[in-house]
Parts: sequence; structure tokens; C-alpha cells
Amino acid sequence: MPSTPASSDDPLKSTDRKGPKHVYSSISFILIFVFVGLPVWWKTTTVYRVNLPYDEIETMSTKVATHLIQVEVVHADPRTPVANELVRRLEAACKQEATDTDEVQFVYKWSFREAYQNETGLFTKELTGKFCLLRMFFFIIINIILLQKAHARRRGAAQDRAFQLSKPAICRHCSARSIDATTVIGLHQIVYVKAGTGPDQLSKNIVDAVRKHVVQESALRRLWTSQKVTERAKLDKERMRPLSAATEFDVTFTLVVPEPQTLDVSWRIQDAVEVYLKPFLDKISMVARVHVKSQVLYLLPLKLKRRYSETKKAYVVTADQLSLMINPIEGSTRLHTSVHPVLNFVVYVVPQTHYPLYIYDEQGNQLETNAFLSPKWGGVLFYNVAEFPKAGAALPAPMEIDMRSVFEVFLAQLGLLVGLPDRSHKQAAARYLESPLPSDLDIAFLLRRRTQDYLSTSTSSLHSLSQLLSTISNIVIKDEIGDLVYSSVLHARHSFEQLEQGDLESSFSSAEAAFLASEKAFFDPSLLALLYFPDDQKYAIYIPLFLPVSLPVLMSIRSLWAYYRKSKAPKAEKLD
Repeated sequence: MPSTPASSDDPLKSTDRKGPKHVYSSISFILIFVFVGLPVWWKTTTVYRVNLPYDEIETMSTKVATHLIQVEVVHADPRTPVANELVRRLEAACKQEATDTDEVQFVYKWSFREAYQNETGLFTKELTGKFCLLRMFFFIIINIILLQKAHARRRGAAQDRAFQLSKPAICRHCSARSIDATTVIGLHQIVYVKAGTGPDQLSKNIVDAVRKHVVQESALRRLWTSQKVTERAKLDKERMRPLSAATEFDVTFTLVVPEPQTLDVSWRIQDAVEVYLKPFLDKISMVARVHVKSQVLYLLPLKLKRRYSETKKAYVVTADQLSLMINPIEGSTRLHTSVHPVLNFVVYVVPQTHYPLYIYDEQGNQLETNAFLSPKWGGVLFYNVAEFPKAGAALPAPMEIDMRSVFEVFLAQLGLLVGLPDRSHKQAAARYLESPLPSDLDIAFLLRRRTQDYLSTSTSSLHSLSQLLSTISNIVIKDEIGDLVYSSVLHARHSFEQLEQGDLESSFSSAEAAFLASEKAFFDPSLLALLYFPDDQKYAIYIPLFLPVSLPVLMSIRSLWAYYRKSKAPKAEKLD
């Protein structure tokens, strides 16, 4: 039948005629899906993460802080012979007592010279005063080169590199107790050591003076914030008492007058801050910036358990009750809100109903200062007035606070709270020349301590941040975070290097910059932009999106594969 081949030829011709169009459209659809759709989806769902120096952060978290201390020993009295090779003996004595740890090490660079003529004159000339400390007992000067800039200024100002020793100041600060001491710690970067001993004992005395009383190695080792959890869990009073690492903080002075109807109390706080506090703040200005505030609170009752002692004729407060006073004062203050850490110093005028009031410690001894210190918070002083107005006198009676006695207590407490060394534990082998201000050696210790605090805190923050970001891959890491992390790592590395070179001031500045950058990066709000899709929920999210689109793609691939096989197959010969 002629119609049969015709009907069979039309579908074949139609298929051949539509085949290339279907092929090209399928290929176009697949190419658009692969080269346009998938990249757009990948780009829009990718979490932006800047590459961070994870390896360098991991290395820095285990880096050892090495302190280099340059010590110049000066033989000041020609009448006292000093054995040769003193430097070698000092190095040997230093190695014998070395107790370096895995995290903090100390390296000493010793040098020796004879005193210059104008320096020797201070020890051979008769000085006026009750005690001639240097002339009578101390013939070895140890010049501790800790603060490079301050040392350079003093050496540049003195002719022939002589030490700037003020003879009246020396005699004024001497005391009979210093005669029995082996070491006297000066107000600048100078230590005096008794030389009337053998060479080995002299070397040991010099090394002990530097390590125990100047650098204070044991304290710095304890104060290092270790990365080990077991070490961080140990409680240490020296570590818990001062403020945490901070580049600036507030100081608030509060006068509490519980009975303003009886006493009209006044205090010259502005003059006291200018006269007593400002010189102290100038000394520690390199370490921290301090903002000073003051206020007066009235009608604040004393919420303490006290008892009246018939033998002492006074009210007695024990040490365990003192902390209960902080919350009422802190709740009543108007200046406690601040972006910076705050230290509070309170003068509490004892009311007539509790007058007089004294503090006694656990051993039953009365505290001379009649004040107590709260770690990281501040101090409170109970002020007993000279007398209250008698019956029939005009009220309120005027009364002025003795700011000198008040600031003697507050400056001592402030020094402990900012991290200055505690001099309350007297040692027979060493004496300190008294001064109302921190000495250069105290400032050097504070710089070294703060440098350690900043380095340990910044490396700990960077290590925690790197662990967090490497564990959770969906946290966004912006360019600003990357810049802060790289800056912190760079400054921390410079600080470690400068500390090893003995440049304490530059090391502190670099450590401070590393601390600020690491804290800003760690607490940046952008890290909260977490694109959180658990793996078990990704199927529910992506299957409804890709299944309707992928089915036509799969069908197109199937048809292309069939077309490809058909095009490669040999054409069948037509049968008659």
C-alpha cells in the first residue's frame, strides 16, 4: 500500500527536522543552569570570610616572654677592693638561682665600671645629716637601665655621665633601720649594695637585689596569665586585686555624710586632687589615662554589724563585715555608670550614734588607717571627727576634712589597685627610700607587669577567636576584623621582640596596641552575623529550590544522550 511508507516517513522527517532545535535549546538551558545559575547561587550563599593568620596565632599563644634587663654595676669606693671578673661571677650567680618557667624568662646583661670623679665625691665628702648612708655603708651602685628614655634624659643632663644623686634627699630619706640592710632601693633606677663582703657573697647580694627587689621575678611569674586552664584557675591575691588590663579608667571620690543636720562637712577635693593626686597620675600617665570625678552623698545610713567595746570605749567593726557596706554605697552613687573601669574611694564620716568607730583585723589589731580595700573596686575610709557639737550648740556645726591624711590612705590604695608592688611586707635585707610618689623602679615594674597583661590577654583573645572562627564556618569575617587581627598579631610580635631587646617602653606601647586591636576584634558586633544552617536542615532548604529546576535539566541531559547515541548509530538501509 502506497500510504504505508508515506505515513512512516513523515514522523521520521519530522523528528529529524526538530532534532537540532531541541538539542540546541537543551544545551543552552544546561549551560545557563551550570554557568549562570549555580555561580549566582554559590555567590549569594557563600559566607564572606577573610583569611586570618591561624598558624601565627597558634605559635604566638605558646611564645615565651623573655625579659632582658641591663644592669650596670659601679664601684663607688676605691677603699673597698672588688675582685676581678666580677661580671663573670655575677653571671654565674645568676645562673645558679635561675628559676625560669615555660612562659616567662629573664635574661640579665651585666656590665661593670669604676665610679667617675664627681660620683666618687658623693661618697668621700662629709655630708650634713644624722646618717650619711652612702658614705658609711654602701659602696656598690647598681644602675638598673629599665626605662630607656628616662635613663637617657638623666644621663644627658649630668656631666660626665654622673648619676643625679641629691645629697640632701639621700640624707633626708635615710633612717637607722637602713644601717642593718644589705640593700637600699633608691628613688630612681639606682640600687645601693653593701660591699664589705667576699666576692662570691657580693655577687650573690647584687643578684638578689636585682632579681628579688627590683625586677621581682617571682611576682611577675605569678602574675603571668597562663593559657593553661589549671594555671588560670589558681587564685593569687596579687593578680585578683588590681584592675584588669585597661588603658584608661575612672576614679570617683565620694564623701558620705549620714547626718548633715548635725555636721556641715566640707572637703577641698579640687585642691587635694591637684596637690596630692595629680603628681601620682603624672607618674603613671604612661601606663593609663585616668578620669577623676567626685560627689557628696547625704543621709546614707551605715549598714554594718558593729559592737561597742567597753575596754576600747569605741565601736568595733571586724574585717568580715566590711564588704557589706559596698552595695549600699554603690547603689546610691550617681557616677558609677561609665564605659571605663571605675575605682571608688569613699570617705565615710562616722555619725554620732556610732562614734568613734574603728576597724580591727582578724588578729584583733586595730588598723592605723581605719580603712579597707576591696579588690578591683576601691577603698573606704571611716573618718572620725575630732568632736561633735555639744548640747545647745548651733547646728549644723561646720567641719572640714583633713585631705592630707585622707589622700595618704587613698594614694596607697590606688597604687595597689593599679598594680604597683606591695611594699607593706618589710624585709630585713632591703630598705626602700620613702617617697609619696612611685619610684622609677616601681613604674618599671608596673610597665613590665602591664606589658605581660596586655600580651597574655591579646594572645588569649586571638587564640580563642581563631578557634571559634575555625570551628564555626558560618561566621562572617569582615575585612575590618581581618585588619584588626593582623594588626594585633603584628604589634604583639613586635612587643615580644622589643622585650627581648630590653626596650621596655616600646614593648609596652606595642603590647597596648595589640591588646586594643584584639579586644576590638573579639567583641566586634559583626561577628554576631551568623548564617546558621545545620546540615540536617539543608535538605529541607535546598530540595524545594533545586528539585523543580533540576528535573528539566536531567530530562534534557537524557534527551541529549539519546540524540548523541542516535547520531552515532549507522543509518539503517531502507528495505524495499
